[in-house]
Amino acid sequence: MCRMLISIIIPTKNRLYILKDTIKSLKDQTYINWEAIIIDDGSSDGTDIFFKDIQDKRIKYFKRKSRKSGAPVCRNEGIKRSKGKYVIFLDSDDYLLPNCLKKRLEFMSLNPDLDFGVFLCRLYDNKLEDLDLLWNVFTKEDDINRFLKLDIPWQTTGPIWKRSSLKKVGRWDETLRCFQGWEYNLRALIKGLKYKKFEIIDYFWRETKKDSISYKGGNPGHFPTYKRLISKTLNLLKEKNKLTTQRKNLVAGLYFWLVNCGVMYKYKRGSLKAWNICKQKKLIGSLKYIEGLLYILLGGGKIVKKIGRVYVKFTNPKVQARHFQGTFKRCTIDHLSGRS
Repeated sequence: MCRMLISIIIPTKNRLYILKDTIKSLKDQTYINWEAIIIDDGSSDGTDIFFKDIQDKRIKYFKRKSRKSGAPVCRNEGIKRSKGKYVIFLDSDDYLLPNCLKKRLEFMSLNPDLDFGVFLCRLYDNKLEDLDLLWNVFTKEDDINRFLKLDIPWQTTGPIWKRSSLKKVGRWDETLRCFQGWEYNLRALIKGLKYKKFEIIDYFWRETKKDSISYKGGNPGHFPTYKRLISKTLNLLKEKNKLTTQRKNLVAGLYFWLVNCGVMYKYKRGSLKAWNICKQKKLIGSLKYIEGLLYILLGGGKIVKKIGRVYVKFTNPKVQARHFQGTFKRCTIDHLSGRS
């Protein structure tokens, strides 16, 4: 087992101030047979100079070759350059705990039939352990459904992939500026890759991401990408015969999420197009379609939302509305360990 090479693929752009910590966490690993493939997406902050001075031969720095830019492009180039039996996609603001690679390799060796294993992440802000929060928790709920409802079960660095299994998933989608990890991991699940979740916290994720390569947002400029992404996911669910009634409703929910982004940014035309697509794909009936139209046309103001909550309670008495707090749940460490 000690001879198995683990490839760590790191896309980066102008993040040297935190990338140094990420590299340090790699050099502090108790398992030493790894290679780090850093693909620079066009940094101008001295990242190239920093890596020229690193003496560790396991750390390999490359500038992106493709004319395209973005984290998916860098990850695809990293896969081509890597040689390890196992692969981890490490973000440039993540920090691995010292036993991370050792433990992950041990669990994968004990479960040779797995395509990938998933581990938990803890948040931090300015320094490690300054936040008593998890990125998300594992539950018994179907993970495909969780991804579809944007309750994303794990972050990009969470999985360790068997290299041979990456071919089953395919390349990272280079057209995406955000939701890249969401799409890649969900695609793996829909395609039926075998995996297991291990309730072990073995890395940290910096909560403040002001300069990520993968810009996050629902502004009008991202509408074509989002529509294509939702349609692609729907088609794959159909192709793999995994489009249940519940998932059909959840995909409709993704379209309404896009509608809401349009309402928020006062991009009524984009919202109408997205909702019409949802109707054309027969994900909603006429009544739901009209409800959505009214929401779009009335602008989604406070009064509209208040009326909407009353309407939902009236038409769906069993539904308990919860305030969605973001892409990940803020869960305490105590909750996971059962101390709360």
